[in-house]
Amino acid sequence: TKNDPLFAQDIKEQVIYLKSFSKIMFPGLRIGLAVLPPPILNTFQKFRMTIDIDSSMISQAALYLYIKSGMFEHNKSKVSSIYHKRAQVLHQLLQNHLANYESSSEIVMHGHILLPRQVNMKLFIRYLYEQGVYLDSVESNYLSNFHKERVLKLNVSNVENHRVEEGIRKIADALKKRGNYFP
Repeated sequence: TKNDPLFAQDIKEQVIYLKSFSKIMFPGLRIGLAVLPPPILNTFQKFRMTIDIDSSMISQAALYLYIKSGMFEHNKSKVSSIYHKRAQVLHQLLQNHLANYESSSEIVMHGHILLPRQVNMKLFIRYLYEQGVYLDSVESNYLSNFHKERVLKLNVSNVENHRVEEGIRKIADALKKRGNYFP
């Protein structure tokens, strides 16, 4: 389906699939899973045994019981619903307040806005930080000077709906301020 991870279509066994349970359950639970292609499985297991001397057996047992009891699926549905509503809010606000800028076309919680080249990203992000809006560009996701686009990352996974609206309004206002542009 559309929401299946890339791993679901991996017929050549070349995809590494990593999953964390922290967003669905709670951030302090540092348990995840990895589905690995057979050629690297043994190397990974040896490396993991070397660096992971003390995995929390209690956390693993608690996660096992949580999944087995059906509570995981119930909570996942609840969290998914909340996240989907928040993503819808973001999508609508982008259309309402930033329609002149290219942005995420799908309903997602990790969206983006493509800003004009004249925007000084460092000043723009700092200005918004001072306004209580915490953003980042995609520059940190690429090798230096590799990515020339001015893409502003938006993540509303931990932001209440009314705060999402406040943030998008502040971004729109910041785009009107000449001080956030190169001279």
